[in-house]
Amino acid sequence: MIATGPVNVLYTWLSSRTPIPWSSDFRAIGWVQDGAIVAVTGYNGFHGKTCQIHIAAEGKHWMRRAHLWSTFNYPFHQLGLTWLIGVVGSKNAPALKMDTNLGFEEFSRIPQGYADDEDIVLLRMHRDSVRAQKWLSLGERYGWEGRRTATA
Repeated sequence: MIATGPVNVLYTWLSSRTPIPWSSDFRAIGWVQDGAIVAVTGYNGFHGKTCQIHIAAEGKHWMRRAHLWSTFNYPFHQLGLTWLIGVVGSKNAPALKMDTNLGFEEFSRIPQGYADDEDIVLLRMHRDSVRAQKWLSLGERYGWEGRRTATA
């Protein structure tokens, strides 16, 4: 089940698993299973047609089609954004693998930008990319088009 609020609960869950500071422009989508949050996608740092995306999840079977569609429908369709930017520590192999499997591509690194001399890996996804279009097509395929998905 998709959860869009309360945003402070989703932020607290996400920030306990990822290094995301609170910002007044934070918005989120959560995935609830058996009454518990198992995944949250957060957005902040909105600049023009771009925002930063943050994803955290627990367990191996959280990635559901409805959550994936919502994750990309909100910024690309509802907000009309063009780019999503992800920031990941270079030693966080599980996050890098998940992000590249979702379709994000590395476009830059900041050497020793994280603690302990770890690089910051900058990832991006364009709304017209093959993977973004794959996730967005789930809405049409499953009849979710027109649903609104996130809260400020």
